[in-house]
Amino acid sequence: MSDVHVVDQLSDFLDKELPKEEEQRVSEHLHRCQSCRALFEDLKLVSTIIHEDFLTYTASDNLTDRIFAGIEESQSLLSRKRWVIGTALTILMSGLLIFIGLLSGWGLFEGKILYLFMHVAYRALSVLTLLVGENTILLGELLLISSAIMIFGVWSLKKLLRNFAMNG
Repeated sequence: MSDVHVVDQLSDFLDKELPKEEEQRVSEHLHRCQSCRALFEDLKLVSTIIHEDFLTYTASDNLTDRIFAGIEESQSLLSRKRWVIGTALTILMSGLLIFIGLLSGWGLFEGKILYLFMHVAYRALSVLTLLVGENTILLGELLLISSAIMIFGVWSLKKLLRNFAMNG
């Protein structure tokens, strides 16, 4: 047993993580073997340097508070940006729908084309709400529904007036 080196166990021996009988065997080997003892001394020196130079740093008392405050601030800023972008795009989409409604009232869009525009706008608004968050979805859907009612109302009124004029 004395000719078997204990290199693989030196780190555990230094950290006092070996069972008692194994620790005793490594200790006896280190007394007899010059090369393992030299390696152990080098390992002890490296461990001491690491503990003295790197593990003695302590963070300031308010480090955790500063980290959480930074996270909160960045989340708040992101939330505000998402709300502004979402609101602006929702208003833009609703404005486009109102414009389409006005054009349909003047006879530029009819039936299936008008429905297609409404369907595409609704899908675009649905995707938009996925991108910008939940608060904008309520505003967007309310604007979309009111725009749809207005567009179809104008279109229906136009059809009704046209039929009334023809039947006279």
